[in-house]
Amino acid sequence: MERIFITGGTGFVGSHIINALYESGYETVALVRSIEKARKKNIDKKAELVEGDILDTSSLKIGMKDCEAVIHLVGIIREIKGATFEKIHYIGTKNVVEAAKSVGIERFLHMSALGTRKNARSRYHKTKYMAEEYVRASGLKYTIFRPSVIFGEGDEFINKLISLTKLPIIPIIPSGRLMPIYVKNVAEAFVKSLENEKSFYKTYELCGTCFYTIEEIIDLILKIKGAKRLKMRIPYSLVKILAKFLEKFPNQPLNTDQVVMLSENNICRDNEFIHDLKIDLVSLSDYLKKIIK
Repeated sequence: MERIFITGGTGFVGSHIINALYESGYETVALVRSIEKARKKNIDKKAELVEGDILDTSSLKIGMKDCEAVIHLVGIIREIKGATFEKIHYIGTKNVVEAAKSVGIERFLHMSALGTRKNARSRYHKTKYMAEEYVRASGLKYTIFRPSVIFGEGDEFINKLISLTKLPIIPIIPSGRLMPIYVKNVAEAFVKSLENEKSFYKTYELCGTCFYTIEEIIDLILKIKGAKRLKMRIPYSLVKILAKFLEKFPNQPLNTDQVVMLSENNICRDNEFIHDLKIDLVSLSDYLKKIIK
């Protein structure tokens, strides 16, 4: 296997996967919505670029020509300008699966999310589950990945929390327990699973080494910085009202789906991927100690 087709390659996780593919000797074809924007991110240095969209099946088939596997990463955390969860997560995945089958590709790696399940409370997780089910029924040699919160170079999650610790009073949003995983470990899992038959027809939950609430991550950041701050815990009921209000605006920082997901535990039931794919996890604590000065 030499040539891999990838969607979502310009994103946070996608750029790390392209780098890991390149370092492992694979040729990568990246579907991008704008070649010009992708070049600004230097994606063209490690992947061939094909302009297109997951909702445009003709561009998918063109990009997949002569490829031997598909890595499908595209997803959204909020709905913007007609890009609904169902359209991007389900219809988009359906298009990518059918395009792969039409050109004779058998290997399919799919990015989902931890918490995805049939009776999920959030529309995000519900549509992710619909996509998973389509992949599982496709007849392709699939592997589905369900990561917890992902941290690393270029992430929005940990960097936002670090920024919050600069405030004199830190607002604390209530959350369930998370098991953040390092982005390079996620990229490694994708690349190592490509030709590993142990991973065929499996759904892996990807988690890091420790449990944290949002407040505990903030406390960890403060400890590493050697700083002290006052904290203001915001009641869950107030967070829901705030999120409902913010949904009316474009590029809102918080929506009701995110509040629902934050309230749930986001932890793995097993660590099968570590054993099957031989992954050495980088802890959140070790990562923070390297980047916080």
